[in-house]
Amino acid sequence: MRRAPPPAKSGDDTRSLIGMVYTNASGQFQQSTLVRGVITWLNRRSYVLTTANANYATSSAYFSEVSTSLRLYFLVWRDESDVTVSAASDLTYTDQCNAGIGVGIDGTTPLPGYGVPLLNNGNHNWVAAPAAAAGLSEGLHYATVLGGTNAGTLTYNNAALTLRAAG
Repeated sequence: MRRAPPPAKSGDDTRSLIGMVYTNASGQFQQSTLVRGVITWLNRRSYVLTTANANYATSSAYFSEVSTSLRLYFLVWRDESDVTVSAASDLTYTDQCNAGIGVGIDGTTPLPGYGVPLLNNGNHNWVAAPAAAAGLSEGLHYATVLGGTNAGTLTYNNAALTLRAAG
């Protein structure tokens, strides 16, 4: 599939857009399994970002961010196709409760696909929340794991977030 040529700079068609870069506080480019901080207009590629598995405890009501260390940062163009994100965790708890798990983009509103299962046994309970985001504005965004409980303390064991995007 051929893409349209890169857009020209407004008011100066001798200059063209070739890419977008997100830098850290030191002005360095960022590109890792947690941050997609460099994208090009013409050479778009699919990519996957993923967090490391870790444990987090919360007694917050749902939905709140489980941990900022579970964020994935990514750049998108305005004509980008859907971004798919999934969160998964093994839940344990101190009291019988409803446990929330979901995915948020740029905040704590869960995307469709979130879950609030009832936990009423002492076992580990694996849960997942697949989601897709469409129509994101051009620029930097982040995806994060959302959760919470209506009683006691809930622990997200081996919590992880995975993002897939078609560049």
